[in-house]
Amino acid sequence: MKAIRNILIGFLLVIASNAMAQRTAKIVRVWDADTYSLLVKGKIIVARLTNIDAPELKQHFGEAAKQQVSQILLGKTVSFDSAETDKYKRQLVSIRIDGKALDSLLLRNGWAWLYLEYCNDANLANLQRLAINEHKGLWVCGVNSVCPPWLYRHYNFKNRLKYCKGCNS
Repeated sequence: MKAIRNILIGFLLVIASNAMAQRTAKIVRVWDADTYSLLVKGKIIVARLTNIDAPELKQHFGEAAKQQVSQILLGKTVSFDSAETDKYKRQLVSIRIDGKALDSLLLRNGWAWLYLEYCNDANLANLQRLAINEHKGLWVCGVNSVCPPWLYRHYNFKNRLKYCKGCNS
């Protein structure tokens, strides 16, 4: 009985450690500030960062956010966890670079929004609040001059011009 219990405990520990183990990948392309191509064991995976939503490339600060993230990530090896895929067949991932969570870095520097529909992490909300208060990144002109990407994607051209014009920074 004791042997069976020990085997069962060992088996559960192996399963738990595999589930929590992070994988590593090399960032080979930055599509935009929250979507990347990862090279994992010779295979390319398109990944979407969880918890945040970054500006679309044609949106105010979209290219700037992509360039900032590219400087940090491109060609670097990162650790990541993957949970599921989204409707575009991208792996939804959390990424760490040099031991730091990438979503935290993007929020703190004002390069992305906390994706409220999918994340209610108080620490991440605080990082966004700090970026807003310090007018960092897309918050340079304050909260009234930004248009979250989840709205931008649903607006037609006329409403994008009306509600998503940004500021003259």
